[in-house]
Formats: sequence, C-alpha cells, structure tokens
Amino acid sequence: MKKKEIKKIIEAIKNRTPEEEEIIRQKTIEELKRKFSKEKLQLKKWRPPKDNPNWSHDHCEFCQANISDKEGSENEAYTDEKEDVWICRYCFKKYLVK
Repeated sequence: MKKKEIKKIIEAIKNRTPEEEEIIRQKTIEELKRKFSKEKLQLKKWRPPKDNPNWSHDHCEFCQANISDKEGSENEAYTDEKEDVWICRYCFKKYLVK
C-alpha cells in the first residue's frame, strides 16, 4: 500500500462522525455475535500462550478490555478451545447470553 493511500484512509477515519462510529461499532458487535456462540466458550483464568510465555495480555473481542494475570485487569474471561479469543465477563453477559 502506498503512503498516499494510507494517508487517505487515516483522514477518512479521523473525520468520522459519532453517528458513523456508532454504526461501525454496532456492525462489529453483530459480526462478533455471529462468530462466537456462548456454547463454544468457557470461563478460564488468563495465562500466556504456551508457545509464547512472554505474552503479557489479550483484549476482549468486544470492548477491548485488558485481560491478563496482572492486578487491575480482567483475570478471567471467556475463551475458545485454542485460547486465542477472549471475551470479558461483562460483554459475554451483555452480548452472548440471551
């Protein structure tokens, strides 16, 4: 991608209205809800991946909350079998539990 194209994308993002941001947020949430079913997720204590023990944290797929073993972070969250997707308790209850 050329610098000119990147600048154009960045400008478009910076100039979004709050209404456009909300539409994008809602579409993202709907997409995530379709992608993850509550039956495939389990509540687990966060830990770094076995293949990368220096990994410091993950983020909630919905709200970007910090999930880690550090104080002040979400220490438990819902994850898939591979533990490569994390969803905080709040978002799990808000978006996936009906």
